[in-house]
Amino acid sequence: MQRLHVVQPGEWLGSIARNYGLAGAQDLYDFEANSHLRETRDDPNLVHPGDEVWVPATANAVALHLNGDGVSRLSVTARAAAAETIEVVLRDDDGDPVAATPYEFQIGGYHARGTTDDQGRVIQEFDARYLSYGRYTLVVDGQSIDLAVGHLDPINTVRGVQGRLANLGFDPGAIDGRLGPRTRSAVCRFQSAHDLTVDGSLSNTLRDRLLSEHP
Repeated sequence: MQRLHVVQPGEWLGSIARNYGLAGAQDLYDFEANSHLRETRDDPNLVHPGDEVWVPATANAVALHLNGDGVSRLSVTARAAAAETIEVVLRDDDGDPVAATPYEFQIGGYHARGTTDDQGRVIQEFDARYLSYGRYTLVVDGQSIDLAVGHLDPINTVRGVQGRLANLGFDPGAIDGRLGPRTRSAVCRFQSAHDLTVDGSLSNTLRDRLLSEHP
């Protein structure tokens, strides 16, 4: 998987390239994922702290070690990039999966294209550092869908239930960990929609069904 490098003070493309075992700055500058960099920096030797540089998946971190006799040797060590995965299920107005439909995933300067699977799922992996943007966009069949990037609390917590209800379209109000009237109303609507006993309680049956609908 290609990885994201954020330029630090004192770095330049040549030094970054060498750290990843590449021949030189041009290897990074010409990499297709760095089109945004070429648009803002017309000279590969001029980058600023905070600039984002994508490193090809084939690159490795290079480390210089010394043998016991003082003779240097070069070793190559893979530098794993932390990754996150976003999974979105798309359904039409009748609740049927939006299957085999092209999409574009956009977060920060990263864009990826794909096709939903037979269950209407978009499964997209990206560098975890892009979470700092807070939002991402899916463009599906010409429709742009903006979504917030965050995390879900465990299903055994009220916040975990609230977060899943909200993402599934059953508005529980504020995600505050309190089982108030709006959250109970959202639970009841979810229970009714999925042929469960409608009592507004956070039962194991409710949590299991929520998990099946929203892992």
